[in-house]
Amino acid sequence: MAETSHLELWRARDKAANETMERFRKAAQGLRWQTQAFLEYLDGHWFEEKLRVRRIMRLCSITDKSFATYFHADLGEAPRDYIRRVKMEVAAELLRTTSYDIALIGEAVGIPAPAQFSRDFRRWFGETPGGYRDRANGAEGPVPTFHDPQFVKAAFAGELTHHEAELYVAHIHELYSLPPPTPAQVPDSIYDENLVAEVVLRRLRNKTFEEQKEIVKYQYDFRTPALFHLLLQKSRQETRRLGPQRGICWVELALVSLEDRESTLGSHIPNLQTRGWAWLGNYLRQAFDFPGAAEAFKHAELAWNVPRTIKDFSALAEMLALKAWFLYYRRSSEEALELNTLAMQLFKKMNDKKSLVQALIARGAIKSSTGHQAEGIADLEEALRIIEITKLPDMKMAAMANMVIAYTLADLTEEAQKILPETKLLIANCPHGAAGYNVLWTEGLIEKKRNRIHLAEKLFTDSRDGFTALGEADFKAAVTLDLAGLKLENGKPLEALQLAAETIPFFESFKFRDEAMAALQLVRDAMAQANLTLSTLREVRANVDQIMKDPWFGNQWLRGAMSYTEKHCPCIDI
Repeated sequence: MAETSHLELWRARDKAANETMERFRKAAQGLRWQTQAFLEYLDGHWFEEKLRVRRIMRLCSITDKSFATYFHADLGEAPRDYIRRVKMEVAAELLRTTSYDIALIGEAVGIPAPAQFSRDFRRWFGETPGGYRDRANGAEGPVPTFHDPQFVKAAFAGELTHHEAELYVAHIHELYSLPPPTPAQVPDSIYDENLVAEVVLRRLRNKTFEEQKEIVKYQYDFRTPALFHLLLQKSRQETRRLGPQRGICWVELALVSLEDRESTLGSHIPNLQTRGWAWLGNYLRQAFDFPGAAEAFKHAELAWNVPRTIKDFSALAEMLALKAWFLYYRRSSEEALELNTLAMQLFKKMNDKKSLVQALIARGAIKSSTGHQAEGIADLEEALRIIEITKLPDMKMAAMANMVIAYTLADLTEEAQKILPETKLLIANCPHGAAGYNVLWTEGLIEKKRNRIHLAEKLFTDSRDGFTALGEADFKAAVTLDLAGLKLENGKPLEALQLAAETIPFFESFKFRDEAMAALQLVRDAMAQANLTLSTLREVRANVDQIMKDPWFGNQWLRGAMSYTEKHCPCIDI
């Protein structure tokens, strides 16, 4: 095809994009208004050079910070990846069907810099635009030998091109879509279920939750729980990276992978279900879906009580430890300590040092926060001793952070200050910022005891802002209550009143009665200190009542988290 003008290329682009565009227009029907508005804007602007998600949200009057989560729930991928995929698909179509210069094709899809277009295309397809065009024209080269162990190793070391990886995935898929294969049918160099589980994980990319469930349940016949364990591992990673909603999705897929597996996994299934339901309960607890968490732990206990020949007591110990945290959050501290102690006994019998340290840190934190600071400090000291002996540096940060808090609650401020520098150094290398803001909050308590009120106020405010950014609604409410008390002591009753009233809906929603009563008392004290007139009192009371009618007032993250109850929870890109 002769290159006569940019206009012809633009027409070729629109023609190549027509089928893709129609598919996306149909996908937009019946979705949330935010998603529809976003796609309607894109419909006329797909190939603009500077297509930024935040800018489009602003133009479409989308202010919800959970928009990316909703968009992914609707269409199976993040907004930015959705835009990139359309651009790359249209570019690939032009490379296959036309002879236009590669740089011009990049310009046509909104990426005018040739180096940037080549880089983006390679990231998406695993090869350069020129290499892709050559392959599309029949110059693909020899097909790799899949039975070669070196090839299998290269596949999972990230050393293959996108094309080679796709061939390999297709080969594995064909192999495992057959009836359960025997070792004679599958070469030993290929049959490694850990590798096959990795293939399945890659196949889940850009799929809706329902499609993902179909893949993990029906398309592969696993003889071991390799896929289950990999999905649980993924749930942990995604929770740390993006919050508990992601973990909920992945652990649900892990549980689905156990369905109809009696012929291959047999008596192992109840053990795995015990662990899976316990993990689900823990993530639901983190998402503040306490009824859902209680139901998940009930399923975990039912799975454990199923009669069988093999019982994995590590699964029981894990369930007890996670349920202890749940009970602590439900303000059942005595029951939580009982379960935690049982879990610790099992971890000791199994010589599971890492889990034992986690349980000791949990028990130390629970005891310290419930008035038993000396016992809590003793547990944390024992955890630190085990960490030093067994070389578990990744656990030291959590132990040290909780030790700072325990010392502060026990009025041992000098001891807390001695370990603060080392604790901060450990936290600086921690990817999850909640621990750092907890220590910041604790520093505020120390400064308050030293009567350095202005510094304490700044530390509380910084901690509160940090928890807000992370979506840690429970920590935010607690530090807000401390900040309100400090404001009142510092002669700022109206600010104290506003802050205390802000926390009441959260505490009331989850039946945290002690905290709710403390907040209400602060409201009363602030009113009295400010000498408010009767009309002002009525106005403030009306405002508080209005806030309490809407338990999610001003908390978009929490509202998004609780939307899990709608049971629409697709996973994100891998």
